Amino acid sequence: MNTIAGLYDACCEIEHFKRVLCASSFKEVEGYFSSLLPCGAFAIGSEGTDLFDAEAAAIKEASETRQREFASGRAAAHRTLRKLGFSPSPVLKGDSGEPLWPRGVVGSISHCKGLAFCGVAFSKECASIGVDVEEVNRVRPRLAQRILTENELYEWDRDKAPLWLAVAFSAKEAFFKFQYPIAKASVGFKDVMIKHDEDGIFDVVPLGNDLLGAKGAFCFVQGRVFAVVWKTNSVS
Repeated sequence: MNTIAGLYDACCEIEHFKRVLCASSFKEVEGYFSSLLPCGAFAIGSEGTDLFDAEAAAIKEASETRQREFASGRAAAHRTLRKLGFSPSPVLKGDSGEPLWPRGVVGSISHCKGLAFCGVAFSKECASIGVDVEEVNRVRPRLAQRILTENELYEWDRDKAPLWLAVAFSAKEAFFKFQYPIAKASVGFKDVMIKHDEDGIFDVVPLGNDLLGAKGAFCFVQGRVFAVVWKTNSVS
């Protein structure tokens, strides 16, 4: 199930996923999410060598693998900020490891074995944004009981679709990054439910009263699922 054709065929088996984007390139993924969230910018990076001194200092004690991961994430972050019109500047880490964005920006970064995915948006237009990327084949069926609510388990079992679980996992991971700057809360997989339509768009529905709901979207490329969760600010 690593090929684009295989992923697309699996999607077409699920009623909700009939028109999901199965991209041919990372550039197409970036453009897809940018079209859904015009106030935002997205970038996928596989390498990153041009860290600012402050960024390099923040990661100098980490393992070589973590340093490479961090560098690819910052390379993607620098690209997204340039797309929003910001001059190059360090993206440092907060107390919980979250990226610290320039004033007026919200965003997040995700890493997945050799690449990083970053999404940012203007805070005046978007309350928060969360992103995630996962290798589809790494989200094993044995994880279903930990990831899915009872209703989601029913739907997953009914469709017998190998991608359903990977999409739910990635969507919820993106939601966790979305909600952290707002609620500063630790959220479990079963605290929210993912409700799909047939275009790869979904709603994240909190099952408690303390979390914001959000809109999301996902797509596939090169055996990976990419998910973005956001909430635009109301215009008075």
